[in-house]
Amino acid sequence: MLWLQEPALEDLARTVWAWWARYPAAPLEDEVVLVPSNGMAEWFKAEAARTQGVLAACRVELPARFAWRLLRLVLGPEASRATRTDKALLPWSLAARVAQWSALPALQEPWAAIQARHAESAQAGTPAESSLELLRWCAHAADLFDQYQWFRPDWLKDWAQGRHELRLSAHAPAPALAIPQPQRWQAALWQWLMEQEQTGPLGPKWPSRAALHEACIQRLRQAPVGSLPQLPGRLLLFGSTALPPAVLELLEAVSRHALVILAVPSPCQVMWTPLSEGPHVGQPLLSAWGQQARDFIGQVQAFEERLGHSEQRSITHIEPAEPTPAQSALGLLQTSIHSNQSITETALMARQQGLHLNDGSIRFVRAHTALREVEILHDDLLHRLTASNTGDRPQARDVVVMVPDLRTHAAAIKAVFGAYSEHDPRHIPWGIADQQAQADCGLPAWADWLLSLPRQRCTASDLKRLVDEPAVRRKWGWDEDDRRALQSWVDDSGIRWGISAAHRTALGLGAAGEAMTWQFGIDRMLAGYAMGRALDENHGPWAPGDHDTPEAPPVPWAPVESVRGLAAAAAGQLAALVRRLETWRLWASHPHEPEAWVQAFRAVWSDLFQPADAAQERESQAVDDALAAWIRHTQAADFTSPVDLEWVRWAVQEAHSQGNAASRFRSSGVTFCTLMPLRAVPFRIVCLLGMDEGQYPRPSRPRPGDLMADPAVSRPGDRSRHIEDRQLMLDALLSAREQLVVSWVGQQAVDQQHRPPSVLVGHLRDTLAAIWGSESLQSVTVDHPLQPFNPAYFQHGPLPATHAYEWQVPSAHMTAMGTPGGQPHPGPAHGAQAHAGPAIHAPVQPHSLLEDPSRVMRWLRCPVTAFWEERLGLRWPRAPSAPADDEPLSLSGLSAWSAWQEALQGLDVRVSVTGAADAAKPLWTRLQSKGLLPLGAPGRWAAQELLGRWRALAGHRQSAVSQGLDTRVVFSPSPFAGADPWKEDPKAWRLDQLVQAWWLQTLAAAQGEGFVLQTLAPDATAVGMPSDVAQAEQDVSQVLDTLGRWMAADSPAAATARLLGAVGLSNTDRRDAWDRERTRNPAWQRSFGAWDELDDQVGANEWPAATEALYGPFWRWCQTKLQLTPLELRPNAAAGHSPLASPLMPPEHTRPNKA
Repeated sequence: MLWLQEPALEDLARTVWAWWARYPAAPLEDEVVLVPSNGMAEWFKAEAARTQGVLAACRVELPARFAWRLLRLVLGPEASRATRTDKALLPWSLAARVAQWSALPALQEPWAAIQARHAESAQAGTPAESSLELLRWCAHAADLFDQYQWFRPDWLKDWAQGRHELRLSAHAPAPALAIPQPQRWQAALWQWLMEQEQTGPLGPKWPSRAALHEACIQRLRQAPVGSLPQLPGRLLLFGSTALPPAVLELLEAVSRHALVILAVPSPCQVMWTPLSEGPHVGQPLLSAWGQQARDFIGQVQAFEERLGHSEQRSITHIEPAEPTPAQSALGLLQTSIHSNQSITETALMARQQGLHLNDGSIRFVRAHTALREVEILHDDLLHRLTASNTGDRPQARDVVVMVPDLRTHAAAIKAVFGAYSEHDPRHIPWGIADQQAQADCGLPAWADWLLSLPRQRCTASDLKRLVDEPAVRRKWGWDEDDRRALQSWVDDSGIRWGISAAHRTALGLGAAGEAMTWQFGIDRMLAGYAMGRALDENHGPWAPGDHDTPEAPPVPWAPVESVRGLAAAAAGQLAALVRRLETWRLWASHPHEPEAWVQAFRAVWSDLFQPADAAQERESQAVDDALAAWIRHTQAADFTSPVDLEWVRWAVQEAHSQGNAASRFRSSGVTFCTLMPLRAVPFRIVCLLGMDEGQYPRPSRPRPGDLMADPAVSRPGDRSRHIEDRQLMLDALLSAREQLVVSWVGQQAVDQQHRPPSVLVGHLRDTLAAIWGSESLQSVTVDHPLQPFNPAYFQHGPLPATHAYEWQVPSAHMTAMGTPGGQPHPGPAHGAQAHAGPAIHAPVQPHSLLEDPSRVMRWLRCPVTAFWEERLGLRWPRAPSAPADDEPLSLSGLSAWSAWQEALQGLDVRVSVTGAADAAKPLWTRLQSKGLLPLGAPGRWAAQELLGRWRALAGHRQSAVSQGLDTRVVFSPSPFAGADPWKEDPKAWRLDQLVQAWWLQTLAAAQGEGFVLQTLAPDATAVGMPSDVAQAEQDVSQVLDTLGRWMAADSPAAATARLLGAVGLSNTDRRDAWDRERTRNPAWQRSFGAWDELDDQVGANEWPAATEALYGPFWRWCQTKLQLTPLELRPNAAAGHSPLASPLMPPEHTRPNKA
């Protein structure tokens, strides 16, 4: 056995290749290399091909896979067959024999606990959880036994022979400890399993993997040298810093027949004392973080001692080469670890070599959020990858970004690095590796959705995502136009949730009927194609009874009028898709045998999806492989019982997660991964993100019933997340060749309070401060602002310039205003040409505004919003509304707006007051058939309220028409008098609802054509008399002059019609009104700060004068010409027939925005 030891992985690899070149393998003989991870395997093969020119006849695999292959080589093909005690098979083997093992006396307590949890889940109304209790317990037992087979095979051997105890040493039966009483079922269950396996597929010889392992070692030790030609000539174990004792025993046995080379990347050239064994005298980071590597080296030395004593064989050592002098602070820190130097020795060496911490090799970044961490990283990498035009500059593939939990940063990574196309100079190639969260997106996510369909609500969002899925669109032949049309039809058809009425009944919600289900929407789409606009004042809706249920009356529905022409073919295909899903739901609602499940799922999968590219081909194949693996496991375990869909879903998820272990771990660009897969692999730049306190080291939660968790029975080589995470941190530190960047959320986004980093980062920073001093440590710690558009990024200062030049134009303008000569600061390397902001224009002439009254009305409504829209071309988006996945419980928001639009369309000036009452009946039918009313009693109440207000509106309009007055119906979003309709103080009125009508009246009065303004609001009636001609001309002149100046100003004026009445209130009320406006008006929020902020006192102080300048004439008209009469709000007003008995619009809290 040959032992190679180097601190750097690339030096270790070069030593191996040099040894291979000096002692080549026999012709046609493969080199066998065992590596700890797939990431290490990819690096080894790529590096060997790059340095040696070609890599051939080399088999790189994981130790566990080699162990199974070795069993077959030594014991024959039968040994490779899985036993029923394997981790993947044991849950199904136990589930198939539950009636037998549950009767064992030692299993009564856990079996009672399973039944209790089953009953609790069933009582809580979660049948899926209740169904899975048994399978989860079986999987938990299988996980424990799998761990014991790797790390405690001697325990299992004792248990199988009836000795239910925990021996402390693998090589001696004594001393031993008794098994705790709550966990004695483990020994009894294993003994029962071994008795059952006497009739298993491998017979009495090898009832478990531990027995196979022991038989293989005995055969290797007893066979004469040279009698096993099927073994490889030599075997290389490369890059491992931890291995189960069973694998080391196997390698020791193989070393009798083949040369075994142990290439170990030891962090230190000399043996060191872990911190857990006493006070350290050398490098503190090595002592605190390197216990796992120290234990592994101790295991190898123990094997060496046994080899020397038993068979006069030993391990030949090749000592590492002398380290090269450090060239940077990072190199010096790594050298101190390699040599186990103390802090004093390292500090002295730093002074002698003139190495400073601020040389750029080590950086710490404190951000406010995970998104800002990624944005800062993207800018830093762009600067580093483009800083030099020499051929030695790093490439994207030379960078690795490690995150403790990728799920916390995956979305931010995709948003930042995926924001730029390949043609953008800011594009950096990137890839996310080893991401278990990949199962939460793409085709695996759809497979999981199908496997839980009977329990899903099946919302409108689900249907729209299904239409968006590329694999679905390719299967059904939908192009981009079809996708947009289907999305629009889903919205127009009133779909909320549920596939059909039968689906809702299965969920226990049959009383909701079929309204607003997928089938309801599909019927409306098909009716739109077949009938067009078949629903009008003279024709009622078509109400078929094919889909009615006993729980609900027949549901009328109206056609979706936009479904027409050749594009309607997509609606028919969508109907076929929904029918296929409903067929699958009905079939999947009952238990079936595993083979039947797989066949049915493959059929529905092929009916719905067709991969659109190579990536989706791999995803689809992974889903099919998971199904195939489940079938193999159930067949090997003799499990043939019918199971619920929840069992199938659990099995596919488990098989898919195991299959992800063989996925690609390194991309052609920047690689994002956790700290595990690429541990110790060298990169020029190593970035550690998300190193927050509590996130790393990862919280350790021992598994219930894990007997190895007791410190009294621990052994060297046992898995420990506490020890492993520290070793991973040490490996990441040693794998950086040029730069190490450590980032964490170090500042609260709300109040800027300090947040500490991970305790390991704190230990690293303390070590650096002890070597170079606290001031040097602060110089390499950068605190970034909360926003990426902060002006500090565009000024000469400690912060690096940003490459997000989208923020350059406004920031350059602001910077130019505060720099000598008024010149903007230069931008970053890839920044676009910065331009000064818009120049201040001359005032707009009043005569031009008279020609554009709609423009004046927009500014009167809210000058701040109009300024942003007109001067900067910015359209403020409405707040994103929640997806319409729930049926409305009241007429509010968009549902109220849609209902009132439908009601106003049916308003006919020829309808008399009596006719209005009769016309309300088809209106109610129309609203129900379009899915605009809530279901059940809330729908009836909302209909009564809406119809009562509609009758009142129809009566008022008819009355106005009979008097020969011109009328105009405008949908108003808010009541006029505010929360209290009995307030007579105009300051409490919603005058912004009237300012535009006042402007039209005043314009007409200035031309001598004044008219009386009569307004009917939801809670009041208002009558406004016109001003005389002279006053109207003066008011028009003042408004136009003020707006002319404001339209040309460089900043908005602090005035808006909604705050008109609040100017004269108390200071407290004014502050509340100001802050409310900031909450609901994004333009106001961007223009002015909170009332109490010192930098916005200017805007608050200018508010009264600005309001008087623009709204003074309107305010005086309100006080002298406007008469307000509140409406009486009676509980039964909605059902009354008096025109003034009820408000015409819903209350303010149920009102959508103005339309």
